[in-house]
Amino acid sequence: MTDALIDAVVNEVYERLALSDIGLSADEAREILQPIIEKIAEQYSSRPSKDQIVARIMRSQDKLLELISTYLVETRDELSEEQLEFVVYNGGLSIARYAPKLYRIASRLGREDIIDVLRSRWIEAGLATPYLCPRCGFYALTPSLTCIVCGAEVDEREFKESIGFSKLLEEFADEASLEDIREVVSEGRIAFDGRGLKPPSKAGRDDIVLFLNERDIRFLKSVLERRRGYGADGNKS
Repeated sequence: MTDALIDAVVNEVYERLALSDIGLSADEAREILQPIIEKIAEQYSSRPSKDQIVARIMRSQDKLLELISTYLVETRDELSEEQLEFVVYNGGLSIARYAPKLYRIASRLGREDIIDVLRSRWIEAGLATPYLCPRCGFYALTPSLTCIVCGAEVDEREFKESIGFSKLLEEFADEASLEDIREVVSEGRIAFDGRGLKPPSKAGRDDIVLFLNERDIRFLKSVLERRRGYGADGNKS
């Protein structure tokens, strides 16, 4: 494998994929392509031609574009709009791990369409948490109410508003046992698992525990008062 052959292959691929349009230099293209070219060449018993190597590379064009996307994200502090589009639309699921950086850049550029694609990639890559961040719209909120993607530290009041806490509390009061309601009133806390509310004693490790305000406690006490003297079947005992 000669340098001249490597250069010839790199130049051909560089031109075919118009890599200069995304700000990738010829030297960077060589850095990415040389290991691929050498690996392909090793599979031939005699020295392959430029056209043979180029054909093999282009048959796996999607994988190459994904590799270039990763290279761009890892080697640039900032991306141009053209580079951002290239990365998000060619990076596959592997770009999901760069969502915080790409979200920041897309937000700066006002590209909500790109952000929508990133949200989908985030979920498809299996990185989603059960909790939607009310700031960026990614399922990336941790139990500590910190967002993995946008870095927001969401206060409890904002989070409660975003999940429709009052409605969820009404559903809990309708469906929970008296014992569970009493526990919540006594503790002044309730757990949220991404779907509904439960008493703290039934909370999982990744559930979010929320504090009740006076209005919430008064509401639950009124439910206990209303249900007092009624059996599980709803008939007065």
